[in-house]
Amino acid sequence: MKVSALDTMAFNHLQQGNTDMAEAIWKKKNTVSSLQNRFVLSAHKQNWAEAVACAEELYSNHADDFVSQVAGEGMTMDIPLWKMLLDSLVDAGVDMLSLVDSFTLQEWRDYVEGKTVTPLIELLSQAVETAKSARKGTPEECYQAGKKLITETREPLQKLANALTNSDLRYQTIADKIGLAILQCGIDYYNGSPGTSAARPAMELQRYALQIVKGKMAKDRCQENVDILQKIINELPPEVVQKDSDAVQEALRLFCTQPDKICYAKTLLETARPHLQAIRSKLGATNAFYLKLSTRVVGNALHNVIEEVNAVQKDDPLERPLNRTNQILKLLAVQNVIEKAWEVTLIMDTFDMEQGFKRQRYDANRSILKNLCEQLGVNTGTRAASIPQRKNAPQLSVQPDTNKLPQKKENNGCLILILCWLLLGCVIGAMLHMCGKVFGIGFVISAFIVLVFQDSIIENT
Repeated sequence: MKVSALDTMAFNHLQQGNTDMAEAIWKKKNTVSSLQNRFVLSAHKQNWAEAVACAEELYSNHADDFVSQVAGEGMTMDIPLWKMLLDSLVDAGVDMLSLVDSFTLQEWRDYVEGKTVTPLIELLSQAVETAKSARKGTPEECYQAGKKLITETREPLQKLANALTNSDLRYQTIADKIGLAILQCGIDYYNGSPGTSAARPAMELQRYALQIVKGKMAKDRCQENVDILQKIINELPPEVVQKDSDAVQEALRLFCTQPDKICYAKTLLETARPHLQAIRSKLGATNAFYLKLSTRVVGNALHNVIEEVNAVQKDDPLERPLNRTNQILKLLAVQNVIEKAWEVTLIMDTFDMEQGFKRQRYDANRSILKNLCEQLGVNTGTRAASIPQRKNAPQLSVQPDTNKLPQKKENNGCLILILCWLLLGCVIGAMLHMCGKVFGIGFVISAFIVLVFQDSIIENT
């Protein structure tokens, strides 16, 4: 506006590029034209505090003069001029929230907030409702809904924070609503996902939710879930061995559905071994996670060994006293189980274990089993280890019922009878064979002879 001599002087300086001098001239007196020109010049220079100050003065205290100069005498406005100004700025896409702090007139602040804050809150609320609908899908869809909600609300929520204080109830309410919606997306994703591998992605959502909520109840709920998830993550394997760890966990799960038999212990060891080797090569033989998992595998296998060894030695109090034949058969059954137990023990020897477990439980049970093998004549020669043994490898163990061990004297007598039966059977069988008879009949005849003279045989030996 150029309506006065001062305006003419200021524009002359402005045309010569001397904006500071032009601005100084217009500051000499507050008129409609000087305030309007300062407002435009300050906005052009992005000096928003000065621009807002000029606008507040002009459109609040000189509004009637402004209308008269622009539209002529006697013109009136149905809408206050300052509201028309602010509406035009909003319609033009000006970031009014960034100007709110510059307003000194509360009426202006409230009006701008109504034009900007309310639409922002509505936008954020709609994003929350969209996320809630998406949570009805698969776990992966729940996770993606949480990520999308973060992306869509991050900038609008920051704008809202700039317009309102953190203590403003409107900001707290929408921030808590968004945070809890993101939190629930993480919970639904983790609960619906198999295994525990979803814990880390879920934690991304949980931590962000905790970061943005403001109310105490919302913070407490988010913190509780973050703490629970952190404990789960602390137990997770390093990501580099997640696949092999899951395979071992699956082998353990299947093992726990089977009876307490040595054959299933052997299957567990053979299934878990290559995956444990892979974990060992990536993490190292002394890694705590690796040792704990390897120890768990051995501990479960050892349990089955102990259970079956104890079960085969157990006498049923309801059974009638065993005769010599049944005693021999029982001894053979015990010997067969002990042989299988020692075979599996040699496999367990090749596994790394935690030191406390090995020293306190595994070694003790291994020693007891070896003594049983020696009593029953089972060969305890060691085999070449499939997994290289590291020095001072930590390991684990369980106590069997030592009261179940067979008496050595009885076992020796039974062994003598077996040997006599075998030797005599071979001799009689050979004689029968020479006569054209079936060789195996010799063992039947020798069994009869041994049973008849068993007491004399044992006594004389």
